[in-house]
Amino acid sequence: MRTLVVVMFVWVIMLTGCSQEESIPRVNKGEVDFSGFSLSGVNRSYVLSGDWRFAPDRLVDPKQSWPEANTGYMEVPASWEFAPYIGDKEWNRQYGTYRLQIRLHPDDVGQTIGLNMRQISSAYRMWINGRLLMELGTVGTTASTSVPYESPEYVYFIPESSNLQMDIQVSNYAQRKGGIWSEIHIGSQRAIQSDSLPPLVRDCMSAGALLMMGLFYLVFASLYISDRSTLFLGLLSILLGLRTFLFGEVLVISFLPDLLWEWQVKLEYLIEIAAILALNQYLSSIFPEHFSRYVLKFLYLIFGLFAVFVLLTRPVIFTQWLSVFTVLITCTLLYSSCIVYPRAVRQRRLGARSGAIAGIIAVFTVLSDSFYYLCIPLTSEGLINTGFFIYLLTQMAVTVRRYIHLKQESVALTLRLAESNEQLEQKVMQRTRQLTESHRSNSRLLHNIAHDLNAPIALIRQQTKLLQVHVQEDGLHHLKLIGQQSEWAVRLAQNLNDLARLQENEMNFQPALMSSEGLLRFLYKRTEPIIRGGGFTWSHKSLDDLFEADALMVKVDLFLMERVFDNIASNMLKYALPAGHVSLSYEKKEESMEIIFENEVAALTDETLDRMFDRFYQQVPEEGGRGIGLAVCSEIVRLHGGQIRVVQPDKGTIQFVISLPLML
Repeated sequence: MRTLVVVMFVWVIMLTGCSQEESIPRVNKGEVDFSGFSLSGVNRSYVLSGDWRFAPDRLVDPKQSWPEANTGYMEVPASWEFAPYIGDKEWNRQYGTYRLQIRLHPDDVGQTIGLNMRQISSAYRMWINGRLLMELGTVGTTASTSVPYESPEYVYFIPESSNLQMDIQVSNYAQRKGGIWSEIHIGSQRAIQSDSLPPLVRDCMSAGALLMMGLFYLVFASLYISDRSTLFLGLLSILLGLRTFLFGEVLVISFLPDLLWEWQVKLEYLIEIAAILALNQYLSSIFPEHFSRYVLKFLYLIFGLFAVFVLLTRPVIFTQWLSVFTVLITCTLLYSSCIVYPRAVRQRRLGARSGAIAGIIAVFTVLSDSFYYLCIPLTSEGLINTGFFIYLLTQMAVTVRRYIHLKQESVALTLRLAESNEQLEQKVMQRTRQLTESHRSNSRLLHNIAHDLNAPIALIRQQTKLLQVHVQEDGLHHLKLIGQQSEWAVRLAQNLNDLARLQENEMNFQPALMSSEGLLRFLYKRTEPIIRGGGFTWSHKSLDDLFEADALMVKVDLFLMERVFDNIASNMLKYALPAGHVSLSYEKKEESMEIIFENEVAALTDETLDRMFDRFYQQVPEEGGRGIGLAVCSEIVRLHGGQIRVVQPDKGTIQFVISLPLML
């Protein structure tokens, strides 16, 4: 109820401000009398409205006497479309002549008198006492000889007598409305200039404000790309600003005089179509759950077809559909105001209530503007800018409120995220401490296990050697087996101990410089007995091929590298084919030296090659080993700044490649 009261109050105010001005005196039977007061003595203008003499289908020369046959009277302002008959005779409503006799006060003789000639459709010539004062377009008796033109003009003249005869010839082959359907004002020069200034200032300020609002929305849309609603709101503002700038008192024709009148009318219709689509797209973006997408598609289809119709036809055709166009726009605005906004209000959406009130006001202003062009009384063409300006102002406030709301949510989310991050950091630190403690416990456990294994294994080895003296020959095999297993257990204990120290970074790492030739000689000497003792053939690359051996230095901990060589040799024997061949070689790279162990093995799986150096990984668990030796090798080589990898050049060969940096 409150909304309805506000709307009606605003509507009454707008009607009060734009109702037709009382004309004193009024034109009667083609005559008007201003002899009772001086026009130049008052600062106001008067409307020349009433019954003008009219000669249909004739272009009467001002110097000719007025023909009495087939003439009559025409209401001014009014469109020809509502006067199909003059007297009792039907006429073509395409051209004719108006005549008005004006009687002035004697004081106005010799003073400057002005006429505010509003838009007359669509070409006309105007005389005062036989003197041509204004001609817009080309008045003709056929469509080919008539050239339309439309622009508000201000005419000033100095009457030489108190009796004036105004003749206006009008032709219209261009659009639906014809004749003098806008008011003509007469008054002193000062009064006419005063009348012309407010509409000009109003339209300039309105157009400028709308364009600035549109720029504001577009900048806002560029900063917040995810929010498309402000983009459509900016387009709506700019389109309304262009409409005001192009078709108000600040006509584009003043800046582009060569622009065809036909394209001027088409441009007006196309801008209105684009504006109504931008408005509906805006509402669809802010209320997607309330604005049906099928309705939006239907509007795009209908208005798109109408836009094509406007482009492909002449104004005399598509202006006949103005009433249909008005109904479409009205139904579109009523759908938004009576369906979309009420749904949003019930859902308590931000800005829905103020938008609904401003939307209803905009509906009334659109109706007023449209009905004005349909020549319905008590309507005005200047209200549409006011209505939409109010609507855009409310939406600007809604946009700012939405931005503030988003910023508040963003700040709250940032605070919650910071609190969550702090809690997460505490949990990570707590978990890290737990993992570190667990890691240390595991390392201590491994170290203790390795330490505890050494004593019994050493005793087993010692007792095995003593028993070999007293055991018969057929029992030596079993003692050798016990000895081999004890050797394996010793190596396992050593690897466990090394792994525990590496995890705790307690490995006694003492690298020293030595020549690459010396390292290779140590490798060959250390590895050959192990390989041959396992029953395999053995070969190595000659050290004579080592280029500048004395200059190629490496920095290694020889004790730890011995562990690496032993573990790799042990693993090579584990995977090698019976009576296979094992070779050692080297390659000099740019800044490193590669030591290559190669032997003949059965084909290994890709998983085995990828996980060869993972801790506790075993390809065949039941074959022995615990997957520790190669992991220890990888860690020791890493301590030296090098890398170790395994490759399989072909299905019958495997290579362990140790890369150590050279000290150049």
